[in-house]
Amino acid sequence: MWGVLPILAVSQISIVSLILRATYYWDRDYSLEYDLIDPSTEHIVSEKDFVARELIDYEFSHPFENSCVYPNLQPEDPTILDLHHHRVEYECPESKFNNFVHQFEDGSFMISEPFQSTMHLNSNDVSCYFRELTGALWPTINVYRFKGLWKKLPLEKRFRLEKDQFVIKCWEIESHTLVYHNAYSNAPFKHELKAETLTKDYSLAILQIDSTSRNAFVRHCPKTLRFMLENGYDFLHGYTKIGDNSAINTLALLSGKVFEPEIRNLSGYVDKRDFLDEDETLGNFQKLVPFLFNVMKDRGCVTFFNDDIGMTNKGLFHYQAFTGFRSVPTDYYYRPYFEYIYQNFDASYSCANGKLLIPFWLRTWKNYLLAYKNYCHFSFNHYSLFTHGDGSNLQFYDKYLYNILKELKESGVLNNAFLLINGDHGQRIHRIRGTYYGRVEERMPLAALSIPQRFKQEHPELYLNLKKNKNRFTSTFDLHETLKDVANNFIAYDGESGKLQNDGNGVYRIGTSLFQEISKDRSCREAKIPDNFCVCQVKLNKTEDIDWMEITKNAGFLMKSHIRNFITNSCLSSQNITIDLPTTTSNVCSIRPIIRSGPRTMDIWEYRKKHTIGVENLTVDILDVEFVSTITTNGKEKLESGCFENGTIKLLFRFQYNRNNTNNLMNMNVEPMIISGNCTGRILDVVCNK
Repeated sequence: MWGVLPILAVSQISIVSLILRATYYWDRDYSLEYDLIDPSTEHIVSEKDFVARELIDYEFSHPFENSCVYPNLQPEDPTILDLHHHRVEYECPESKFNNFVHQFEDGSFMISEPFQSTMHLNSNDVSCYFRELTGALWPTINVYRFKGLWKKLPLEKRFRLEKDQFVIKCWEIESHTLVYHNAYSNAPFKHELKAETLTKDYSLAILQIDSTSRNAFVRHCPKTLRFMLENGYDFLHGYTKIGDNSAINTLALLSGKVFEPEIRNLSGYVDKRDFLDEDETLGNFQKLVPFLFNVMKDRGCVTFFNDDIGMTNKGLFHYQAFTGFRSVPTDYYYRPYFEYIYQNFDASYSCANGKLLIPFWLRTWKNYLLAYKNYCHFSFNHYSLFTHGDGSNLQFYDKYLYNILKELKESGVLNNAFLLINGDHGQRIHRIRGTYYGRVEERMPLAALSIPQRFKQEHPELYLNLKKNKNRFTSTFDLHETLKDVANNFIAYDGESGKLQNDGNGVYRIGTSLFQEISKDRSCREAKIPDNFCVCQVKLNKTEDIDWMEITKNAGFLMKSHIRNFITNSCLSSQNITIDLPTTTSNVCSIRPIIRSGPRTMDIWEYRKKHTIGVENLTVDILDVEFVSTITTNGKEKLESGCFENGTIKLLFRFQYNRNNTNNLMNMNVEPMIISGNCTGRILDVVCNK
């Protein structure tokens, strides 16, 4: 049997030779040699390779302008190629039941006999029933309960169930044998809620995918990413988490509160009023904590909370000292459904009855948004198990998430709703975490916003601030304040000037909203990011084990090639132009030892330092190497005059250098920044095309 064919470049070989050698191996239990691949095999460059270059928005800011030199890593790197995979198909365990029940995209159902079914379905032989799910609240958070009686369902007729979550079972009448069993979530419109219709109010929707960094999203969701970029989603490039795990970061995102600040090294960073006390943790949790869904519920908005618990007895606020909710916190709340599927099916494989659960979960959320698109609504989703231990599984979201975002746009849901797609943190479990890339990605999760066009037109000054802040150094607390502005319908802002009322005096905020310009000169302490999560790099001394002359030579070649692109497109005159390249580097920096070590708390770091566990062997794998190049020209240029300084333009380049790479190759992951004059542009491409 032939083995798996690796996709590699091959030398030219004759057809005759190929046939002879293939015949020789036909009956042998060997894998084919690499040079037996058909020379016509074509490697198709992935869409993500192109999309990644467009991810940084240089129109109003630049990553290099920050005093915090945070890493800018390329999504794909040789050091992590063996640690992630591009998977297309997912094999669920085979179901022991016939596939009798079908749920349509709009949430409706039909019970019918599949083609070539081994069992015939008719009303004389089989009866199907449903029963509503409830429960799973404190103190029995893992105990779901049935509500009402089993009610019979029609066969071969399309129907709706006006329930949030329920179980469907089918029995063979004569033998009383169970022939179908599954649980479903749904989002029917609830007339009794009397939701506020949208006039000038805004809604808020959040989709949080566990353990998802921005780079992982680029690697594994290229189709969705392309759609998001083409439709104006704003990605936060310097966004950094404030805590270790899902609960801590989500609590900060949804409420601005901090749990166990001493353990998490936040007691000296945030005000005591932000501490979550014992009464709030163990008492009436959802009432005492200022969650965004409470803020919007007070506005008359419909609310939705969908937390994939990952396993029974767990959940975002159901582990460590958290005890969960004592009453249903939102109008739609799906913990009973998740407890049921994790206890009754092999949902730990992210499947139920042989089907992948991702499209069903996303469908429930989508149908909720469609049902309330003309009403004020809030929704929060957290999907955990699928990506919690392996970021490569993120790829299975791609086609489903793309289709849903496309439908939300076409249906008009996003005309009045802010949408956040984010990760709570990067990968914390998989072995990629031990690499340089893993340490950085764990601390820099995905955060991307869809802003309604109406808001951009009504509040251009607020949206301009957000555009500037896309490349600034930001934290989970900043994102919380941004969402809180939306939840409060921007009541803190003056309607005409767009500024905070009374310049924000007397209004306490744990972070800075993205609708206010964030300082370029911001430290981790000012962003309220603990030391063990602070990705701001430090300057290093040039070590003798690196060939700096060769690095400078290679950098010069890359800089010249980049600048010549703008000479050929007539932005810079080809006459009388001189490119002065540096003879040495100006700065070399990398992440600090504490980040390379990756402790989850400062106590762990102090212990490691004291006992020298792994600390003495820490190596700085990847460096950021800076160069400044000067362009002198006497020609008439298209560049704005403010970019010139005595006829010269200075560009700051920053290259990523992997010291384990024997070829001294470097990557330019970010466009060089103009640092001369008072140029209003940030990169050559922006100012050349104005």
